[in-house]
Amino acid sequence: MNKDVLFIDELSGLLSSATSATDLCRKLVHSKLTEGSTTGASLYSIDHQAHFNLVGSYGKGMPVSGISVWDDHPLGNAARQGSLYVASTGAVDGSPAEVYCLPLMKASEPIGVLSFTAMPGSKLTTASDEALSASSKVAGIWLESLGLRSSSSVGLLSKQTSDSPESLTERQVTVLRLMTEGKTNAQIAQELILSESTIRQETVKVYRALGVHSRVEAGKRARHLGIIDRVAI
Repeated sequence: MNKDVLFIDELSGLLSSATSATDLCRKLVHSKLTEGSTTGASLYSIDHQAHFNLVGSYGKGMPVSGISVWDDHPLGNAARQGSLYVASTGAVDGSPAEVYCLPLMKASEPIGVLSFTAMPGSKLTTASDEALSASSKVAGIWLESLGLRSSSSVGLLSKQTSDSPESLTERQVTVLRLMTEGKTNAQIAQELILSESTIRQETVKVYRALGVHSRVEAGKRARHLGIIDRVAI
């Protein structure tokens, strides 16, 4: 098989075996596709206000806060041009990095971006433009199947508040885990020896941090971000 077929075959295998968006990012960083030069991978969806929302990540990423499709940023540039965008920038820890952003497409519409952070001077892939285009569509189908794209104001929340998944406290993560197990506020309050009022307040904070409006959405986003793994189940 030629290199393009091998590239698409490897990516398809990773997509079919990934249990979450974070798991996919982990697999991509350590896969043959990135040839050991990648230091991080992140997957973003694009909501109906054209803002980027983190779905899953692993390793080092690049600074992203309140970014939209229309901003002069590697994510926005990749989404607008509809093809792989490469830029030299800084990672979240301030170290220099090469960033590769592959838009995930549904027909001609960008619905997300898969971002790789690599060491400066790295050549992440030798796949052809045609193979990358096919891969962006295959990965786009996978992202769409997660059901995480919504018309919620996730992007607006990230601009207006300091809340983010990383801001969740240990107690909020515990509340989130119990929510995903289907327990009511009353049951959670009893288990944690807290009042129902306190649980309601914590639930609101969880929703705000995740940029969601329901328990179902919170569960989906938490699983793909790998947050649930932070508490033993």
